[in-house]
Amino acid sequence: MDEAPPRTHVLLIDDSQDLLDLFQRFLAQEGYRVTAFRFPLDKARLTALTPEIIVLEVLAAGGVEVGWEYLTLLRRDPDTAGIPVVLCTTAESIRRNPAMAATLNRLGVRVLIKPIRLTHLATAIAEVLAAEALIAQALEPS
Repeated sequence: MDEAPPRTHVLLIDDSQDLLDLFQRFLAQEGYRVTAFRFPLDKARLTALTPEIIVLEVLAAGGVEVGWEYLTLLRRDPDTAGIPVVLCTTAESIRRNPAMAATLNRLGVRVLIKPIRLTHLATAIAEVLAAEALIAQALEPS
């Protein structure tokens, strides 16, 4: 009997348990393997989970500074730097600030402004994963 293909592992990090539950149910129905944690999640545990993509709320637990610092730490750490991130936030200013938008783009972070339609979340995850797959394919030796 053939084994089922492994499902993509999505890690959700947010300070809202209701939102985590909603996203987790929806993404599981979409075929993803989902792990959800309330913010913050320590580095050792995050690394052990080996997610293929992270959905992160930047304004979680303590304000934008704490969330931004967490995102920066993810990107600076060699164990987590390559994990794609979809950033969910209520901070419209993140998208309107050209310097911040450029930084997020450089870091390879997709931004979704809350309230988020679940279909938009699924589309963003699929697009980010497809882009990562293309990059990996391009980097493979010929």
